[in-house]
Amino acid sequence: MLEQIDLKQSLDKAEYVTLLPRLQQKLYDLHHDIFEARIPVVAAFEGWAAAGKGSTIQTLVERLDPRGFRVVPITPPRTAETHYPWLWRFWQKIPAYGQMVIFDTSWYRRVLIDRIKKEVRRREIQNIFEDIKDFESQLAADGAVIIKFWMHISKKEQAQRFKKLLKKELTSWQVTDEDAAQHKAYDDYLVAVEEMLARTDMPHAPWTIIEATDRYFTRIKVFQTLISAFEARLAKRSAGFGVTALVPLPSEGSRSPVLGQHDLNQRLTREAYQNQINLLQNKLHILGYEVYQQKRPVAMIFEGWDAAGKGGAIKRLTAKLDPRGYIVHSIAAPSGDDKVRHYLYRFWRRLPEAGQIAIFDRSWYGRVLVERVEGFCTESEWKRAYSEINQFERQIEQFGTILIKFWLHISQVEQLKRFQEREQLNYKAWKLTDEDWRNRGKWQDYERALEDMLLKTSTHLIPWTIVEANDKLHARVKVLKTVVDKLEYELKKE
Repeated sequence: MLEQIDLKQSLDKAEYVTLLPRLQQKLYDLHHDIFEARIPVVAAFEGWAAAGKGSTIQTLVERLDPRGFRVVPITPPRTAETHYPWLWRFWQKIPAYGQMVIFDTSWYRRVLIDRIKKEVRRREIQNIFEDIKDFESQLAADGAVIIKFWMHISKKEQAQRFKKLLKKELTSWQVTDEDAAQHKAYDDYLVAVEEMLARTDMPHAPWTIIEATDRYFTRIKVFQTLISAFEARLAKRSAGFGVTALVPLPSEGSRSPVLGQHDLNQRLTREAYQNQINLLQNKLHILGYEVYQQKRPVAMIFEGWDAAGKGGAIKRLTAKLDPRGYIVHSIAAPSGDDKVRHYLYRFWRRLPEAGQIAIFDRSWYGRVLVERVEGFCTESEWKRAYSEINQFERQIEQFGTILIKFWLHISQVEQLKRFQEREQLNYKAWKLTDEDWRNRGKWQDYERALEDMLLKTSTHLIPWTIVEANDKLHARVKVLKTVVDKLEYELKKE
């Protein structure tokens, strides 16, 4: 592919001086329109060392409103960043709606520099490419414009630029040991670049190869590419792209092919409960220390009907855990930074680091439950969320995260009983809201969404555990036993 690129392309300086101000003004105007339309933009600059990424980015942004963009240089991950799945640090930097983030080197470092330096094992490459495609597809599906540049120069041109930089004390620092190693292994990098371009060039995230021998030609082509991408995206928006009408869910009779298999009449005596809970909590205390020792991240997901007992189960779960080793995330409606980005952003940023336990009281499954039923997202958004969630969980599981998912299941009769009890007790009354009663009125709609969720997101490696929770004692013991069994199995494997 790259051998067919004409690296002799150039632009006369006089023509460059004429074109540049016009393109800068055009891009400024379009950038304002992008901001008004709340469209996020991701621009990734990749290319050979000394190909001119830095100077091109500088020219690109010098006339833009600095409030609307951010330039993010990507270096080798810091120690703290290695404690999370490898894409975690890029999710932290995705743009808010209407903002542009420009990456000087990006997530593609993983399949280029890290690969050639053998910091990535050969058998990991396939999964990394899948992670990249999932990441870009999720951003694009959320409305982002993704523009990827490969700035291409020959090995001879790179050598000449290094020589020029090294001659001057003020610029010699720009040629790093990593750059020199890249030049020495140019042919190996070339093979990796060819594979990268072929495997990750997608309609929603295309590659643009920039013939970067001549800096004037380089800059003008970058401007033209961005302008075309912005114009195309704004035109699609005007034509109704990405706008899906909210479709009300039909009220159907009860259908519970999954939930109907679980006996809600299971009970536990107080004496049996006390004996088992103490034993399991003591075991979990020891396992919590082993989690820290092995540097294994653990994520526990608690979903369930209102008043199903999630809080009580979590309280018994954490009773004897070292409080320094876990955190409980109580998930409500998104706000602040979380509200103006992809819905998975707020969960990526709350993932447990290696050796820590994160407990989610409600989770990313809100997209296919409450957001679906209440119409807080479009039909296309919740339908694609099943695959997005499976991709997300696959990535964190492959990193080594132990992921345990619970659905606490109670009957409608039991829920009503608990609602009425909360009304009568002052110290519990705060737990009961108008929203709880409103949700109860949509039981069948939630049940329908729940069945879809369980069927489409329960996998062999990351299954759902249905907890029969009409009896709180039985539910708490089952949760603890499931956690202990899973941790014992996973930590023994390690």
